[in-house]
Amino acid sequence: MISGRRMRVYEAKKEREKKTPKDDRLWADVGE
Repeated sequence: MISGRRMRVYEAKKEREKKTPKDDRLWADVGE
């Protein structure tokens, strides 16, 4: 089972990828 915190991070990441321009994805990966 996935922990609640991990699930929220996963959902937030999916949401961010939806509305984030591809150029900004590099920054998202760096901040991981």
